[in-house]
This record gives sequence, C-alpha cells and structure tokens, in this order.
Amino acid sequence: MKDERLGLFRERAFVRLFGAQTVSVFGDAVAPIALAFAVLDLTNSPTDLGFAVAARTVPMIALVLAGGVWADRMPQQRLMIGSDVVRFATNGLLALLLLTGSATMWEIVVLQALSGAATAFFRPASTAVLPRAVRADRLQHANALLHLSTSATWVVGPIVAGALVAGIGAGWAVAFDAVTFGVSAAFLLGLQLPPGVPAPRASFTTELWSGWTEVRTRTWVWVSLGAFAIFNVVWGPFWVLGPVVARAELGGPTAWALIAAALGLGSLAGSVLSLRYVPRRPLFVAHAAVIAAAPTFVLLGSHSPALATAALALPMGMSLAVGNTLWETTLQRFVPQGSLSRISAYDWLASMAFNPLGAAIAGPVAAVVGTQMTLFAAAAVVVATEAVALAVPAIRRFPQLGQAPHLAEYQGARVA
Repeated sequence: MKDERLGLFRERAFVRLFGAQTVSVFGDAVAPIALAFAVLDLTNSPTDLGFAVAARTVPMIALVLAGGVWADRMPQQRLMIGSDVVRFATNGLLALLLLTGSATMWEIVVLQALSGAATAFFRPASTAVLPRAVRADRLQHANALLHLSTSATWVVGPIVAGALVAGIGAGWAVAFDAVTFGVSAAFLLGLQLPPGVPAPRASFTTELWSGWTEVRTRTWVWVSLGAFAIFNVVWGPFWVLGPVVARAELGGPTAWALIAAALGLGSLAGSVLSLRYVPRRPLFVAHAAVIAAAPTFVLLGSHSPALATAALALPMGMSLAVGNTLWETTLQRFVPQGSLSRISAYDWLASMAFNPLGAAIAGPVAAVVGTQMTLFAAAAVVVATEAVALAVPAIRRFPQLGQAPHLAEYQGARVA
C-alpha cells in the first residue's frame, strides 16, 4: 500500500504538478506578509493595506467563473502557464518598484489586481488538470499529497516571510514570491498530458450559463457548494474573533498562536490520514467532517483555556483536511472532464467570496450580539447546515470513490 501511495512520485506528470503547486503555494504563503509590510513601510496606513488586499481579492472573485469557462475551452496546462507568467511579471515589477524606492500606492493596487485576475484563471484549471495527470484510482492519494504540501508550506511560509522581511526587506520578499511563479511555470512547461477529447464550443455567454446548469442539475454538487459556502461565511468569524478572545481572555497572542498551530498540525495529520482512509461514502464523510469544527467555536466562545481549545483545534484541522481531500477527489472523479473547470470555478467562488464576507461581518455582528453569542451561533449554523446536507439522499448514498456501480448517474444531469 505504501508503494501504491508514494508511487505517484515515480510518475513524471504528478511530480511536475506537485513541484509547481508546492513552489507556487510557498510563494502565496510569503506574499501576504511581504505585501503587508511593503505597504506599511510605504504609507504606514492600514487603509492603504486594505485597498491593496482588496485589489487582489476582488478580481479573483469577479473573474473566477470566467476562468472556469476558459479552462474548459482551452488546454488547462497552457492557461496555468500563462497565469504564472502574468503573476511572475506583476510581482517582479512590484518588487523592482519597491527595491528602487519608486513604488506608489496606485501602482501596487493595479499590479495586485492583475495578479488576482491571473489567479482567477489558474485555480479552476489546476483542479481540472489533475485527473489527466494521474490514474483515477490514485486521485485521492494525489489530492492528499497536494494538501499535505499545501499545509506544510502554510506552516513554513510565514516563518520564511518574517525572516525575509526582517533580514533583507519587504521588497526582496515580494521578489521571492515572483520567482516562485517563474519556477512553477517551468515545472508546468515540461508537463506531458494525454490529449483531451475536443468538445464542441459555443459562445462564451452560453458556456458561462451552461456552467451554472452543470451545477444546478447535480443535486450532490449544488447542495455541497451551498453547505460549504455557508461554512466559509462562519469560518471568517473564527479568524477575526479568535485573536480578540485570545487577547482579552486567554493571555494574548501566544494563546492564539497555539490554537492556530494546532489547527495547522491537524491539517497536516489529516492529509496523511487521507493517504490511507478511503470511505465507502465519501460525500457523507466530507460533510460530517465539517461538523468537527463546531466544538472549537464553542470552546473559543466560552473563553476556555487555550490548551483545551488547541486540543480540539487539532482534530478540527484533521477533519477539515480529510473533508477537503474527499470533496475535491469526488469532483474530479464524478464530473465529466469537459465541465470540470466550470464546476470547480463555482467551488472556488464559494471559498473566495464567502470567506471574506464572513470576516467582514464578524465585527459588526459581534458588536451587536457579543463575541460569545456570535461564535456560539457560528457553531450552531455549522451543525444545522451539515445536518441538512447529510439528510440529502444524493449525498448520503453517494458511491465509494473507487467502486461506483452507477457512475453515469452521478455524472449525468439527474441525481435524486
């Protein structure tokens, strides 16, 4: 079994995809810290920092559905390389402006917007390219390894970012981020994939609408996307109100760092577990895993000791990692290749749009009903939403990933 799982590293296509994602995500983990200190060094204005972050996020949200259409219209590999080249150029130019002391806020905003737009086209394509790079029976292992890489880089990346900013400056940290996109593009250039089956093309508008049709005619897809979107809304208050509780009640930043670290370690452990665990009902387990987040919200809202909250954050991170792996693998196995990018674009939208929304409303809601009640309500919403999803037959009875006796039923337009 071990050779079967890690044998993916003997497959050239997967190694290149793994290398591209690992390097690129490492840059993504460095970028927020590098950008934050670059803007603060330039203007010392939290408002300007907010504009810079929004400039990257808004195009990602606005264009991700279009990115899904284009990823289904053209070779995903080519679109991913193009996106990496754009991000290499925009971040490289930003680094040059910062290092020469000539950067202005409007230049930072424009370059961040271009980088965010390129990311919107990259992400749906990256979801759809994996099933062409590995065998169907190895998809869960591949996703688990990619999640393991992502979890590890998000632990190490901020540490490296802090060292770069403190040691040689924010401009060089941004330059490092730019280089990672160049390395990612180099990995993807050598990627050899089996030829895709050409599909008849319609107008862009028609294909954009058909993407929504592909979602709404698959009950298991739209119910899952709705449930995950709601979770992303309540996920925002966890990260916004968590530090507030830690500072006021738990002893300060060290307490919050302990909780966040436990969550990250749990995510790593969940990725390792996903290499071994193949449930009979993958969607049922994916949704049930999300419920594991609720107790941590409750403990945080109850102002429980940081150690106790961290102890629950560990299995929370593990469950969410397993759930993410099972969900992505299910999409890749049971959605036809010609529609996968468009459907995955809605998946990305559920994360990129609703998570910032939750973060934005966390403070105002807590100001009205209190921090404790907001976190308790978030836990209740998680449990209620996933209970509804688990009651849907199309999710509860979804077949095993590797043994789908009625695969056409789940790929097709009608799933009860």
